[in-house]
Amino acid sequence: DLQEEIRNKLNRIIKKKRKIRNKESMKLELLHISKQYGKKTAVEDTSLVLTNGVWRISGNSKSGKTTLLRLITGSVKPTEGKILYNERNMFEDYTQYKAVLGYLPQYFEPDHVFTVKEYLNYISAYKGLSKKQTKRRVAEALGALRLWEVRDKKIARLSKGMRQRVGMAQAVLNRPKVLVLDEPSAYLDEREENLFYELAGEFFQDRIVIITERSSLDETRSRCEEVADWNLTMKNGKVGSI
Repeated sequence: DLQEEIRNKLNRIIKKKRKIRNKESMKLELLHISKQYGKKTAVEDTSLVLTNGVWRISGNSKSGKTTLLRLITGSVKPTEGKILYNERNMFEDYTQYKAVLGYLPQYFEPDHVFTVKEYLNYISAYKGLSKKQTKRRVAEALGALRLWEVRDKKIARLSKGMRQRVGMAQAVLNRPKVLVLDEPSAYLDEREENLFYELAGEFFQDRIVIITERSSLDETRSRCEEVADWNLTMKNGKVGSI
């Protein structure tokens, strides 16, 4: 219908503008990586070249998506193969790579005793930001993700949607060049999901963004699929294109 046509046109314009803004080219290369846990192969002989833009990886539970992201974030090392960031081995220079990495895990569970602002200040210190940087970037994230009014609220009292936005905020405090989101909208209702992507989209420019999502039998395009520049699938530890 007309509304769908207008939305698709706007998405194409957004993607075009995003590519124009990608002045600094970045590259994350996965070269024949595999990950085994005992006799089980979670990721099998996967090779990818990821550049600036939004990469969506969809798959069923136990398809290997979360393990793939753990490899990309350096939480685990591959059994075989290697990962390069701008042609340098990620694990040989992990401290430098970690400085340009932002990560929102599938189960984001911050300490609920913190207020939103206290938690973001804590994460800023953990990421090595100065007091001046912390003040500015926490304020920017709170504003961009519509969390300013709840900044002094305990995280325990927030809705699931707001907690996910806090998770997004902590992931972007260091202005990462590689942003990894593991099923960020899995437990959100449709309204919260739309709001999450509407607000989080501001942080998808000028970086490599990798988002996983569960496969669905619903033929309607997901919000994640709409914002993605590239759509990949994962099944039995292997990545393919749609």
